[in-house]
Amino acid sequence: MRDMKRGRTRRPIALTAAAVIAAMLVPAGAAMADTDVATSTDTTSSTQVVDQPADPNTGDQSPAEQQPEQQQPVEQTPVEQQPVEQTPVEQGDAGGTTTPPQDTDTNDSTDSDTVIIPDDDEQPSQPVEIVPDEGSGGSESEDPEQTFDISFEPTGLIVDEDGMTTATVGTTIYLLPSGNPPTNVQYSFDWWVGDVLVAHGWEYLPKTADIGKSIELAWTVTADGYTPHNGGQSIANTTQGNGEVILPEMPTGQVAIDGQVEDQVTLGTTVTARPSGWPTGTQFSYRWLVNGEQKGTKQSYTPTVADLGGYIQVEVTGTHADYQPGIRYGWGGTVVTTPTVSVTNTTIVIGDTAVVPVTVSGPQGGPVPTGDVKVTLTPKAGGPSLDLSTVALDGGVAKVSATNVPVGVYRVKASYIADPIQYSRVSIAAHKNSAYVSASGTGTLTVLGVKPMVTAPNAVNGLVASTTSFSATVAGRFLPHSWTVREGGSVLAQGQVGHDGGFVVTLPVLSVGTHTLVLEVPATEITQAASTTVTVTIAGEPVREGSTPTVGTVLDTPKAATAPAQQMELVAKGFQPGETVAFYLHSEPMFLGTAVADANGVARLMATIPAGAPVGTHTVIATGGTTGRWATLSVTLAVPVETPVAVPVVNPVAPAAPVAAAPVVVADAPAVGDTLAVTGSQTGPLMAGAWLLLLAGGALLIVARRVRATR
Repeated sequence: MRDMKRGRTRRPIALTAAAVIAAMLVPAGAAMADTDVATSTDTTSSTQVVDQPADPNTGDQSPAEQQPEQQQPVEQTPVEQQPVEQTPVEQGDAGGTTTPPQDTDTNDSTDSDTVIIPDDDEQPSQPVEIVPDEGSGGSESEDPEQTFDISFEPTGLIVDEDGMTTATVGTTIYLLPSGNPPTNVQYSFDWWVGDVLVAHGWEYLPKTADIGKSIELAWTVTADGYTPHNGGQSIANTTQGNGEVILPEMPTGQVAIDGQVEDQVTLGTTVTARPSGWPTGTQFSYRWLVNGEQKGTKQSYTPTVADLGGYIQVEVTGTHADYQPGIRYGWGGTVVTTPTVSVTNTTIVIGDTAVVPVTVSGPQGGPVPTGDVKVTLTPKAGGPSLDLSTVALDGGVAKVSATNVPVGVYRVKASYIADPIQYSRVSIAAHKNSAYVSASGTGTLTVLGVKPMVTAPNAVNGLVASTTSFSATVAGRFLPHSWTVREGGSVLAQGQVGHDGGFVVTLPVLSVGTHTLVLEVPATEITQAASTTVTVTIAGEPVREGSTPTVGTVLDTPKAATAPAQQMELVAKGFQPGETVAFYLHSEPMFLGTAVADANGVARLMATIPAGAPVGTHTVIATGGTTGRWATLSVTLAVPVETPVAVPVVNPVAPAAPVAAAPVVVADAPAVGDTLAVTGSQTGPLMAGAWLLLLAGGALLIVARRVRATR
């Protein structure tokens, strides 16, 4: 038996010795405790809670723990007992409180008292408490609680002819209760092998380490309203093997995995198991598992697309002739890969919401990426970056929006943020983890200003020597501030756009003819550049002031032309400095040219009389394009007479040079020393000289024509 005070086992004694001692201690009529296979001893101490016993018939074990339930004590006549002074007996660690198994055989006819049997070499230091049964003649107990009988019979033991019990490794020992315990009794058990507490509960399975050692039991039985029963008994005097050769356990070492980095294994990267620290001569076998599913049986394994997102580990089994097989695991990590992050280039107009589509994709056949996408806009022209909101992927796509983005071109960086690792506490196979690591992609966002609409006349007519004006407008959500008119690379005019978008374009004096002009508005921070084309035609005399030449203006010539195609200098005085003066030959207006009045108001023009001008008297009119002031000059043109003249020909191939025709006579020719021609006529030598020149010119003209005819 186990001495609860000293924590060590007492060996059973012979039944005859027990009977003698019991006869000395128990009053007449008292019955000794039954000591068939297991000798029981009662003490008074509490024990630790243990599990529910297994069913000895089926082997099933019910692990349900429960707390003792309150119950009313069974009504019965209290057992009279003689109070005996006793020192409480201490007990070691005890098992848990459980409910006894049902439908077990009991021996109701056996009433057992509680005794303590001393060792042969020891005497009890305190008197022993004796609990007599009814009719024993004992006095009434001072304890109002009732008592009950309980004992336990172990199964699965070998009993020899001397009553020695032997347990066998691998054969479970079950406890069968007997006696008359009340209902809802709570049990607790401690199993001891040698001096080591090895188990609790209704059963114990002997192990190889128990060979040659005794097995003992300490127990506590309690019920509400009853005195607790505490006791211990020897279960087996020794333990034997089962006939098999029992090898010692393998002193397993460690298993490392090459190819994994920070608890991750990259798709396509081969991982290799590296056992170390095992006994020399150990043979290894391997099982690569992904989420608990076997994937390979070699020392190395290369993850596939189907493994993405799964947790990879290796089970290594070591076998050795001197040891039992040993198993160790190597932990690889989650199988991951880098996804492709694509950003769609986007162009919007300022004021619109920019929606930047971002796609995150994995390899074909792989899982659809989940997680978040964060977008950053950086102006390519320089400046601070703009961080947009983080958006969760939906089917591998995220649409990130941005408002109030200024005009410009932006570099878009989309950063994929993978889901974090989430391992299940229950099973690796139930863990959830992203199959992808963080990655990024780039694209372009272009924000254009609003493109305004420029409206102007397609064609504009202007007068010679005059400025030309026309109206134009700019329309749009936002308006530019300025406009410019260009002809080729030359800026002709520029100005400001009105608040309502309207403005007037005033062109400078343009030359006679057709001009193709471009009216444009420049780009701003919020508007695009825009333009339109205007065709301007300059023709017609300027508007003259009044019906008669302006007082104070003079038009004269120091050298008048006398025939068509001749040049003559025209000098106009009395005009506004800086204004352009137009010169026309009348009566059918023929444009001679324009000149700008100098600081003195004088405009000078070397004009050529049109070849198609008819002979006779004409009037040259000079008109100021700005003021409308005007002046006139009368000119008479005559047709020259052609007179044949003999001219020696040195080189019959080369034509004779033409000679200018004699000028026509202008009325009132100036006297010798005058600088300007005057109207009127003269006679005498001047007239004769003029006719001679005219005849000579005609002769030369005839000769020139004949030479050309001979070519």
